[in-house]
Amino acid sequence: MQPYIRIACKVLDYLPLESISEFQGNFKKRAKKELEQIIVSILRFGFSFPFFVWRDGGRNWCMDGHGRILALAMMAKARYALDEAGKLHAAKAPAPALPDLPVVYVEAENEAEAKQKMLRLNSQYGTIDPEGFRSFVDGLDVDWGELALPSGELFEFPYPFQGGGTAKAWRSVS
Repeated sequence: MQPYIRIACKVLDYLPLESISEFQGNFKKRAKKELEQIIVSILRFGFSFPFFVWRDGGRNWCMDGHGRILALAMMAKARYALDEAGKLHAAKAPAPALPDLPVVYVEAENEAEAKQKMLRLNSQYGTIDPEGFRSFVDGLDVDWGELALPSGELFEFPYPFQGGGTAKAWRSVS
């Protein structure tokens, strides 16, 4: 039987969810549907990316992964599963315990430097090139409804999969 959450990355340290504190406050907002998309991703691909954590005063401040913290909190309250069609369902059954989660520690001398680093982590340096994007996703079976690419200017490109048509993607305007 596959574990409830498969850890799909290797790091030097792991922490329980309850020992990771939110750092960014209301920097980003997420709707329930967006959190459910994160849950689907975790169930399909495992927990593939570590939390970036700044340690200060005995606290582990999350610099990257706030959406995953919220999604994992939902997963701790209810057992989520994907049906045969890949759709998300929450069962009434109790959720299994969450595993300790992978973390990478980011060094910062103080809160101001940690915030500066978090802003850079969330910055988009560059734009998605339509042809490069098409080449990158060529041959992939992608459910475009479960992805949220960087916000910015919308562009269309020829749909690279069966049936033709066009697909939409976002060009970051930074």
